[in-house]
Amino acid sequence: MGRHLVGPARPGLAARRREDDLARGVGVCPSRAERAGADDAIVLTTHGEVGEATSANVFIVRGGRLLTPPLDSGCLAGTTREWLLANAAVHDLAAEEASLRPADLVQADEILLSSSVAGLVAVTRLDGQPVGRGTAGPTTLLLRRMREEWIDRVSLARA
Repeated sequence: MGRHLVGPARPGLAARRREDDLARGVGVCPSRAERAGADDAIVLTTHGEVGEATSANVFIVRGGRLLTPPLDSGCLAGTTREWLLANAAVHDLAAEEASLRPADLVQADEILLSSSVAGLVAVTRLDGQPVGRGTAGPTTLLLRRMREEWIDRVSLARA
């Protein structure tokens, strides 16, 4: 099972810093997603680039590379995001920050969201259209398994 996202409506909804979210209008995104029958929304920066989802970092998989917007896009410096960037290479997956445009989402092999609360979540539909095959892709499943195994190891080590 995966999330259904609604794509960005217009640039300028993304906050440069998390504290400014409500003042800059990010609160409209969840209701827009709900009206579109989606679970979440993509928020663009003032430059029209992908910033983040309303409560998670965004990653795409394309051509064997894991890409996410850079921190200077205004996205949250999430701990799960940081973990993915640091650990993807374990399975020979190049992970890097890159400016992403809405078209990059459409052309992605996979899209996933990361957050400390939800973990890694596959995006299976974007604006009503399937992402990849419309199911969680192999890279998302691999990264999710890696993260869950790491959490288990860390939890057991502290027990």
